[in-house]
Amino acid sequence: MMNNSVLFTVTVVAVFLAYLALRNFIAKTIQSNEKRKQNDNSKKIIMVTNIVSAAMMFGLIVFLWNGLVQRWQDGNQNYFNLILLIVLTLACIIKFWNNFKNNKV
Repeated sequence: MMNNSVLFTVTVVAVFLAYLALRNFIAKTIQSNEKRKQNDNSKKIIMVTNIVSAAMMFGLIVFLWNGLVQRWQDGNQNYFNLILLIVLTLACIIKFWNNFKNNKV
């Protein structure tokens, strides 16, 4: 029988992978549509995709930070994971800021 935290982690990973597959499909569809014509619907789809992408990454980062804080409270202080989470957080903020500023996927 699986532990609840393991099941939750597997669920988060599965949802995130499904999101990535859907996002890649939308990005390829938008790119093929932009070759044919530039319309307002593609801009709206890009903005919605960026908002959903930011929300998913924010949720994943919060989940990872929450796990790190719980491990630190249990006495397992791993500075390598802390540095990785700081780099991941900064990279996501920079990436999504550029995507929203340039309005591209």
